[in-house]
Amino acid sequence: MSWMDRVFRRKFERHRREYEKEKEKVDKALGKPHITLTIELPESCKGMEQEFEQLPDDKQFREELEEFIHDYIARKNKERKEKQKCAEGENKEA
Repeated sequence: MSWMDRVFRRKFERHRREYEKEKEKVDKALGKPHITLTIELPESCKGMEQEFEQLPDDKQFREELEEFIHDYIARKNKERKEKQKCAEGENKEA
């Protein structure tokens, strides 16, 4: 790879990262909050690479994942509120 190619690639990569950060800020300000995760194929699913790569386009998978996220956040909020009530009760006794 020539010197010029390396310089170009470094500058391009830096600008791409900056673009992604700014794009994320705009998306967050204008749209619904979202997260992006990178998930590796689990060891137990070796040999199922094709099915794994199709998951992002699978409507049923996305619906089930959204339901899981909803339940997870609701459970975490409930646990947090219970901890706050316990802490408030201890403060009143003291």
